[in-house]
Amino acid sequence: ICFTKPINNKVVITKTFSDGLDRLDDVEFTLYKDSVSSANAVETITRDTDATTFTFSNILPGKYVISETKVPTGYTKDADIEITVDESGLIKKTGSSNDGLAEYDVTVANTANTNSVVITKTFSDGLSKASETEFTIYKDSVADSNKIETVTKDATGKFTFKNLVPGRYVISETKVPEGYTRGTDVKI
Repeated sequence: ICFTKPINNKVVITKTFSDGLDRLDDVEFTLYKDSVSSANAVETITRDTDATTFTFSNILPGKYVISETKVPTGYTKDADIEITVDESGLIKKTGSSNDGLAEYDVTVANTANTNSVVITKTFSDGLSKASETEFTIYKDSVADSNKIETVTKDATGKFTFKNLVPGRYVISETKVPEGYTRGTDVKI
């Protein structure tokens, strides 16, 4: 008769996003034995019920890689995490100085991919009145509470909104030269 001590350990992953939004339903992690390949997949998990964490439990001794295998659209995947589980079940992250933990807590952050919008303003009479014009970008709809930024022309004569995270926006011409009518709002 051979008795083995059960492994009682876990890796708890807390997920964050650079823009502060909750996109946890669009995330999954996979635990791989030795290296990332479908043949080495041990377990794939989604978020814990009613929580903001992802947990791998009772991991057997060996070398593993934890990889974010499903990343929300518009975000950059964080680096894989390499761990080793020793014969007693203690977890050590590769390259760290810890002596091994029964519960290893790690935060994985996704950075929102950002975009820019560049506006070139023209006038029907061919005159350049761009210096008398302003554009404002709003999140979702035109309302003071949704206002993100107002821009004037830059050195190239264009109007640029930078570092926009994925989402819905409305661009509105909020200052118009005298004698001209305001352009139509643009939804993006």
